[in-house]
Amino acid sequence: MYNNIIYGQLIILSALAVILIVVYLWFRHRERLKMIKQGMQVSNPESLEYLKQTSLRNGIFLISMGFGVLFTRVLSIYFPFLSNLISYVGIFSITGGIGMLIYYRINLKDD
Repeated sequence: MYNNIIYGQLIILSALAVILIVVYLWFRHRERLKMIKQGMQVSNPESLEYLKQTSLRNGIFLISMGFGVLFTRVLSIYFPFLSNLISYVGIFSITGGIGMLIYYRINLKDD
């Protein structure tokens, strides 16, 4: 019974994530089309420096989220009352934020 609830929540969260990504891409596409119609220069985000920075940012973020998953799993083993979804989301947010702060510090050193 408990596993069915967790799977249902994961399906809902996954569906929301997919919807948000599609909406973001749709709005970005519309914005670029408007810029082209107005004759504005659309920047090319595919430059090598841009790809390096986004790869670094995404890599650090995903590694920190992986540590968050591991950390919450260990905590849920030793503290069974922490095994609810809110604890997971909170720790994921904290570790993701730490990863983004690490990326920011690395970027400060490059400038």
